Amino acid sequence: MLTKPRTVALSLSTAYCALGIGFVMQAFMEPESPKFAQGDIQFDDITPTSSAAPMPRLRLPKMPAEARAPGQQTGPEGLQTAAANMGDMTNPAGTAQPNCRIDMDAVPAPGAMVDLSLSAPCLGGETVVLHHHGMMVTETLSPEGTLQASLPALNDRAVFVAAFDNGEGAVALTEVAGLDLMDRVVVQWEGDMGLELHAREFGADYFQPGHVWHDASGDMAAVAEGESGFMLRLGDTSVPNALVAEVYTYPTASTSKQGTVLMTVEAEVTAQNCGRDIMAQTIELHHGTKPRVQDVTFALPDCSAVGEFLVLKNTVEDLTIASN
Repeated sequence: MLTKPRTVALSLSTAYCALGIGFVMQAFMEPESPKFAQGDIQFDDITPTSSAAPMPRLRLPKMPAEARAPGQQTGPEGLQTAAANMGDMTNPAGTAQPNCRIDMDAVPAPGAMVDLSLSAPCLGGETVVLHHHGMMVTETLSPEGTLQASLPALNDRAVFVAAFDNGEGAVALTEVAGLDLMDRVVVQWEGDMGLELHAREFGADYFQPGHVWHDASGDMAAVAEGESGFMLRLGDTSVPNALVAEVYTYPTASTSKQGTVLMTVEAEVTAQNCGRDIMAQTIELHHGTKPRVQDVTFALPDCSAVGEFLVLKNTVEDLTIASN
């Protein structure tokens, strides 16, 4: 699952991928890797992950290896973008090969969002893992090899990596404005875990106005006016063992409201997760602070409880909102 060793490996692989396809990312990366918070979250009805017990690891897609055309120099003087341009080469017989170049663009959007456009003409219908500053989601390309996705930024110097199972990939960079004006909470997991992120704004009851979750996700117009938050579910859940994330955003700096947004992670007990310890990871950003990351394990009841819903208390912090 989403373990600390995997996160370290991801950081190294992401940097390696970026170098392999010719991007210089130094100006966009944090000066040091994010550190996981320890001991500062109280868990009720939750079993904290034990550092003494081995944790399952997600299958990290292979990142692109170094590639160079015959005759290219090695070392800094010869750093080339061969990995990105292999699809433009012709075969020895001189017959042009299909253009299999992988391209990805990132464009800032309102609400501290980023619109991604991915093109991989020779990988139509394939799955891809999108990485962004610790958040990871599985998506599926169209039969033509394209993907349009909107992701919430987790850093104002935003780096996005698309990684395919065959080792190919692409990187896109952009600057995002307004992230320091938001509260943003991420819960991510692998597979059909039955998890949901819920936000109940300013005393809202379940399934009433102000209860924001993936079936009542809010809208961007209300966010722009500072009236409410919005929820996104990311990841193609039709893919087995997909990486999935739910992200809640509240426009803290532009709201005229004050009070508390109650945040809960909830789990439906299903035939797939009953009697199991299921793992997830949370990422929290509070109006400009550095991301706070936590690995958590939930012990679910046995299969006699299938159909019940559990509130996993104190997994993420409630949001305290002051009027502006």
